[in-house]
Amino acid sequence: MQDLSQTLYPAYKGQRNPKPDDLEALLGQAATLMTQAGAMPAAAPNHEADDVLGTLARRAPGPVVIVTSDRDLLSTVTDQVSVFDPRTRQVMTPADVQRRFGVPPARMTLFKSLCGDASDNIPGVHGLGEKGSAHLAHLYSTVDEVFAHAPSVELRYRKPLLAANRSEIELFFQLVTVRVDAPVVRVR
Repeated sequence: MQDLSQTLYPAYKGQRNPKPDDLEALLGQAATLMTQAGAMPAAAPNHEADDVLGTLARRAPGPVVIVTSDRDLLSTVTDQVSVFDPRTRQVMTPADVQRRFGVPPARMTLFKSLCGDASDNIPGVHGLGEKGSAHLAHLYSTVDEVFAHAPSVELRYRKPLLAANRSEIELFFQLVTVRVDAPVVRVR
């Protein structure tokens, strides 16, 4: 089944290999296996798994650690929510996100929509890079603000922004946004 994100942007995650058949079969049994393990399976129709994780983390009554190597979820980091990357074995707090990317977690979505994300097949603004994206995401909080100020920013940022397709960057922002208010329901 193709999700809404791939309908909006067919290239989204298009470089990824299809899931192996045995993984597809296992995912079909996930709710049963999770229940047997004492976990509560949950889903949100027409939303990505990231949105389910972000929403459940935000709803939690106490501290939460999300275990993932997906950088999209760094936007959900707060004083109560951290992300543990099992590959690097690092826990990311708000200070860690700021130190690593040059922007607070709340600006990670803008940062990723500007610099792109190869793992999601999102190109971002050609010629801007991580440093330029961090600089702009530090100064501005929305795609609209970035493009409204594009004519007056430093030339090294202005040229790539003026050459970029603003509507594509707005779409990228939408695609990398992790919802924290998804209609999550328990799967039985």
